[in-house]
Amino acid sequence: MMKNIAVNTIVGAVVVFILSSIWHVATPLGEVGVQNLPHEIVLSLAMKAAIPEAGFYFFPGMNHAPGMTKEQQQAEMKRYSDAYEAGPTGILIYSPGGEALNYGKLLSVQFLIGLICAFFIAWILATTAAATTFGQRVIIAVFVSAFGGLLVPLEYWNWYKFPASYTFTYAAGIVVTWGLTGVVMAWIAGRGAKEGAKSAA
Repeated sequence: MMKNIAVNTIVGAVVVFILSSIWHVATPLGEVGVQNLPHEIVLSLAMKAAIPEAGFYFFPGMNHAPGMTKEQQQAEMKRYSDAYEAGPTGILIYSPGGEALNYGKLLSVQFLIGLICAFFIAWILATTAAATTFGQRVIIAVFVSAFGGLLVPLEYWNWYKFPASYTFTYAAGIVVTWGLTGVVMAWIAGRGAKEGAKSAA
């Protein structure tokens, strides 16, 4: 079983890497909902002057200083609610710069992410292969893909106001690429179960 899981993990990682590359490079789907920043030069200069450290920023911000009384917390919540309603609101994933864009590193990490995720699907399919048909294994893989594809993007859409077009296209990309990868992995898991049954006999 472990050999089948190892092979299926590697194959799954390669297949999903190729399919994800096609989704993002060969089609415009990877850019749906993404816009360039207006007045980018002016805003970039302002951010460099005002934000010295890389980080994940919310605005408007809320004061979480320790030791606040209940009345102070209520007053702060009122101030935050008013600021949120007045706007603007948003999140900013920010880096002040100084690091070269390294596509090789980014692609390597992306492949490693796929390898880790493929291992979980390979393990699930291998442990259920003897008791399932090919179609049932495909359904399992698609459901696992849908779980991963919907959970985080929909939470970000709900809480952080990610654009609906971006959110649902991104989620669809995960479900489609991993779902198709799951078809291949379901077949490999089935072959492994048959070989294991022959060896046991």
